[in-house]
Amino acid sequence: RGEVTVLVDGLWQPVTGEMQLSQSALIQTQEGEATLVLHDDGVMRLGPHTTIALHDIADRPALPQHDTTLTLHAGKIWMQGLVSASLPGLSIATSQGRVLVHEGSVSLTEGDIVEVNVWDRRIIVIREGQEIPLVAGERLELWEGNVPVVNTIPLKQYQDEVVAENLQRDAVHRKEIAGLQRERRAALAGILPTSPLYPAKRVAEAVDVLFTFTDEARAQKLLEHANTRLNEAAALIADGSGDPSASLDEYRQTVLRVATGSGDGSLVQFLLQKDLLATAADVSAALPDDAMYPLKRAVLVTSAVLPMGLVSVEEVQHVLITDTLSGLMRAVEQGDAVRAERAFEELQPVLAEIDRPDAVLSPTLREEVRASLATFASALKAYEEDGGAVNSTLLTTLRQYLPDQATPRAVSVLTDAEVDALVAGITDRIFLYKHPRSRWNQLVYEFYALD
Repeated sequence: RGEVTVLVDGLWQPVTGEMQLSQSALIQTQEGEATLVLHDDGVMRLGPHTTIALHDIADRPALPQHDTTLTLHAGKIWMQGLVSASLPGLSIATSQGRVLVHEGSVSLTEGDIVEVNVWDRRIIVIREGQEIPLVAGERLELWEGNVPVVNTIPLKQYQDEVVAENLQRDAVHRKEIAGLQRERRAALAGILPTSPLYPAKRVAEAVDVLFTFTDEARAQKLLEHANTRLNEAAALIADGSGDPSASLDEYRQTVLRVATGSGDGSLVQFLLQKDLLATAADVSAALPDDAMYPLKRAVLVTSAVLPMGLVSVEEVQHVLITDTLSGLMRAVEQGDAVRAERAFEELQPVLAEIDRPDAVLSPTLREEVRASLATFASALKAYEEDGGAVNSTLLTTLRQYLPDQATPRAVSVLTDAEVDALVAGITDRIFLYKHPRSRWNQLVYEFYALD
């Protein structure tokens, strides 16, 4: 809406409606705003007076043609990523470093100060070779020469009209993409298990594999049949004509058959990995309240149990937990507190495990889970303050997850070895002197130098 222009092949063009970009482009908004949809991988919204350079239009799982997806030259953008962790993420370049997004929502402002605010899940800021992970509810300001300090986003900012609108748009976009992914698969399903002709279809598949003689070709056929099982499950879900669990079980068994029956065949392993990455990309948008979610869970769990270790058990548990928490947030945003309460109760056994010393989740992923819980607790608290009916026991339980607004998190800019060397240098310079007064003077000087 408003005035938006695009520079392609050296020619500025006004954008008056939907425009498909097939190559790199420079996009500018004046008083207007624009939305850029990157296939199934994410969506970006440009605020007024914003300029971006779009470098890469690759559709995951295809490998990106550039290290950077886009550059933010000026203004403000909101980015929602829908890319699974096993694929290359969306990379945004700023004057003070890069921001890497897989799944989650982040707002970026480019100016004298680069502002980064994470609203959902997690991102990574890469600055001068240093990686700074940020989770939902954290913000960072960067400028030339500053030492980064991570602060907590004030709770009231979640109720800001622009933030609330963008989070709502993210939920709608994600649900639309999940629906499109389900429809694409259902359209390819062919004859379903509920049809009397289905046994003939399975016999034809078995004969097709029987008369395929090389390991690579046989693996390719089996993977095609595994994807057919997913398509059948999607179709059964879409029209409500049957239970998809049998098709999903056969998907897992077929993929495992390929993985365990190929020996050390590197080409077969390559085909399997390529197929799983493509499948993961094609189900990435679903959340637990989407009909498509059983397919996503089946793909994740299958990937985790493969001998090749494409996805770790930790990553699968992490995705399942954060997906559930995102579903909780969506329920609150839609005013369905009852659904949110029920889903939170189902999550209790998992949450009880995250603080155990032997828990599967790494410290970084535990931090993301806690941040998601803090966001959910804050949203439910705001919903209750606006007059919504919320179970008082649930609010009491969630109070422990409400974020501490006063505790910034300093980002380490020196390695342990560099700190040790710095301390050793200070010690040597102080104890170079024999007289206590001289040592004291040198200590004071070192304090000034540190400051």
